[in-house]
Amino acid sequence: MPTTSCVSLRLGPLVSLRTRSWQQGRSLHSNSLSCICQLSSLPKPLVTDFKTSPRQNVLTYEGDRGTKSLEEELQERTRKALRKSSNDPTATMKLIDTIQRLGIGYHFEDEIMERLERFSDGDAAGEENLFENALRFRLLRHNGLPACTDIFKKFINKEGKLKESVSKDTRGMLSLYEASYLATQDKDILFEAMEFTKTELTQSVSLMDSQSSRHVVQALALPRHLRMSRSEAGNYINEYSQSWNHDQTLLQLAKSDFNMVQSLHQRELAEIKRWWKQLGLVDKLGFGRDRPLECFLWT
Repeated sequence: MPTTSCVSLRLGPLVSLRTRSWQQGRSLHSNSLSCICQLSSLPKPLVTDFKTSPRQNVLTYEGDRGTKSLEEELQERTRKALRKSSNDPTATMKLIDTIQRLGIGYHFEDEIMERLERFSDGDAAGEENLFENALRFRLLRHNGLPACTDIFKKFINKEGKLKESVSKDTRGMLSLYEASYLATQDKDILFEAMEFTKTELTQSVSLMDSQSSRHVVQALALPRHLRMSRSEAGNYINEYSQSWNHDQTLLQLAKSDFNMVQSLHQRELAEIKRWWKQLGLVDKLGFGRDRPLECFLWT
């Protein structure tokens, strides 16, 4: 009896502990089932088939020798254009901005950084030219180089507000508005510039010519700094091709490069789709997220 009593006393807490553990486990299991039920009601994927892409006329990824030779020739021409523009800061900044908007900036990273570093070390370009100062500031910060907001102090009046003359410069205001989205966490004049230019551009957009109004509407809807680079490249290629002073070398290189990259993306998507289907997680796990194409897009 003593032995039995002793065993009972020792087992009592253990049994109680096991009971509590079982109850906690059951509670966790119920919560897990609840989560699974919630996951199973997730919305269906927005992108289900990459074949719905509007741009299907693309080159093969490998490309023939003629295509590769042409691209190399076009790239060399563009490098020469960058070298020639070195003596004209404004022309250089415009060329760099165009190259990056066309989606071919990654071919000329060293050349672009070399020229932007000169702007970073030198004096502000354009003096009283708002467009040039804002463009310079945006290019420097967008490419990770230091740029001080002091260059905009010349456009501030004694009351600490932007001068009225700024509102008469549509191109300058748009350039400043785009640059304001590269402000740091510190409170500086860019936050005020953003509100001022946004208000002025919104009020005057109906009085602008068709091209300027289109650019302003696009910027107000989604500033350039926040757009997807490949989508922006495709849209800007079409816009640039309609410009009367476009550079045929840049345009030809941008189109060829866009098609090549698009073809590569389609090959990658096809491989991901094949791998996902072979994996079969959606069939095995009903609560799994069937969103491989969306995940690929956001990467």
